Amino acid sequence: MYGEMKKLRENIVILLACILVLGAGVWYAMGGERYGTTEARIIQGVVQSVSTSAGVLTIATPAQEIIDIAITGETKLKNKNNQEVGLEYFEKGFELEVKGILQNKSALHAVKITILKEPNIVVFVPRPGQNVGKNFTIEGISRTFENNVLARVKNARTGTLYFRNFTTADAPDVGKFGNYIFNVVLNGNTIQEGDELIAEVFEESAKDGSEINKVAVQLIFRQAAQTNPREVQNETKK
Repeated sequence: MYGEMKKLRENIVILLACILVLGAGVWYAMGGERYGTTEARIIQGVVQSVSTSAGVLTIATPAQEIIDIAITGETKLKNKNNQEVGLEYFEKGFELEVKGILQNKSALHAVKITILKEPNIVVFVPRPGQNVGKNFTIEGISRTFENNVLARVKNARTGTLYFRNFTTADAPDVGKFGNYIFNVVLNGNTIQEGDELIAEVFEESAKDGSEINKVAVQLIFRQAAQTNPREVQNETKK
């Protein structure tokens, strides 16, 4: 009788342990269970920087939280087509979904990262809402046909075109991203203090000449603005 009771208790303990493990797994998959000072999370954000040497991605969430994402050999990295990729595939400006363990408010250990969007043109500088004068630069990365990329700046109020030019990005190979830069000089006398400007960077389709992959950045013209975009350093992979 004693032996049967002992065996029954052992079976109950095993059953409870299995339930706890299963429950933890379910809550982990749902992104909501806490483990001491850590928390399983699913978050989305835009890549701010990539360090391949350190194995870290930094993202900004829709709430403008800056979170460092630690990548390990066990982290699964997928592109938007659900194909496995390496960390070197990621670029600033990509939109991601990250599943992992939140260590604190600004650090997360990633279990799986999936790319949601891979824009072919990304503008780093100037930032949306930035004050600019008559001279400034537009900088970013692009992945376009024959590396060609165009930019223009116009007045949102009047539609007046102040700048248009093209350049080629320094992509190392076909299908790879490269850096581009435009030295903008606004031409025309109709621009007024406080006018909203629209800076657009885009590609012309090799098929029909239409504008594709367009990125628009809203700016504010200030005559006295000492625009120095170099103060905002482009993040490079290390």
